[in-house]
Amino acid sequence: MEYEFKSKNLKLIDFPFTLGTVVSAMMDAARFGHIGSRFHFYVVGGMVRDTYLGVANSKSDMDIAFSGDLMLLLGCLDTSEDFKIIRVNKNLNTARVSYYDEASRSQIEFDLAQLRAEDYSAGRPYPEVSFNNIPIQWDLARRDFTVNALAFDVVAEMIIDPFNGYDDIVDQKIRVLHEESFKDDPTRLVRAITQAKRFGFDIDDDTKYLARQALVARAFDKLTPAQFSDEMRATLKENRDCFN
Repeated sequence: MEYEFKSKNLKLIDFPFTLGTVVSAMMDAARFGHIGSRFHFYVVGGMVRDTYLGVANSKSDMDIAFSGDLMLLLGCLDTSEDFKIIRVNKNLNTARVSYYDEASRSQIEFDLAQLRAEDYSAGRPYPEVSFNNIPIQWDLARRDFTVNALAFDVVAEMIIDPFNGYDDIVDQKIRVLHEESFKDDPTRLVRAITQAKRFGFDIDDDTKYLARQALVARAFDKLTPAQFSDEMRATLKENRDCFN
């Protein structure tokens, strides 16, 4: 698949206008509540990847990670008639939010996530999660593949790429972050295939080897029925064109 790759040093203007609009409005709401200095915002994951590929647009999924307290931030946003809190997950400190942009007369939906670290060492289907003083690098370390483990610091206008995800985007490779990735979260086995198909990328040879090892070890047995059902639903939704 042919892409017009952007250079690694992205600026805010390289992203869809919706990102700057939403982050600026959130920062204004926080300053109005006199707590603006308590938050730092990053765009993470798919929007960064898609911007590098030149395929991001105003309809692209927008995932914004931030340092600070989720409920405190939502309290600020709730005082503005332009923001609407759609749903909140208090276990993971995430929220789905919409913002009405008067200039474009459009409703912009996005996901908020407080920075967190995850620990799978206990071998349970779900990781232990921690939120206290988590740096962005730790948050990126819980991602599935290197191409999704990049962040853009919206204030400093700087890319954070601790796993060389940019190189893998340019090389069009799907690569896991570490050797235990598929054992930690077996749904990544499915996601590796769907993302490779979606973007026309190749799965890295070492990642293929780790996938085979995870299958031999019956990694899918670790999943709860709900986890398996959710991942299959997402996979079918992304590949629904196969049934047309």
